[in-house]
Amino acid sequence: MNIESFVIGILTVVVMVVAITAVLGLLKAIRLSGEVLGLKQRLTDDERELSREINMVEKTLQNQLEHRMNDTYRVIEDKDRDVHDRVSHLNSYIDQRVDKLEAKLTGTLKSSKEVLKG
Repeated sequence: MNIESFVIGILTVVVMVVAITAVLGLLKAIRLSGEVLGLKQRLTDDERELSREINMVEKTLQNQLEHRMNDTYRVIEDKDRDVHDRVSHLNSYIDQRVDKLEAKLTGTLKSSKEVLKG
């Protein structure tokens, strides 16, 4: 009976060790599962925040580009208007000079005709 009690005692200890190891493993698995879920949620939150920040940067860059383009178009329009005004002024100046030259030539021709008639 001593051997039977000894064997039953050893088997009880082995079963208890196996049961405790299984329970500890199960608890560790549950804890790791919770950590994985927490990390997954954190990753999702970080992804959402990163996406929002990327959208904000994209909108900011788009607004800056649009502002720069509007400024550039405004400068081009101002320069175009300035060139048009200068060309108009130059055309009127040339017209005045041509009119004066024409008047002189006409006056010279009239006086030449008078000299020839006279």
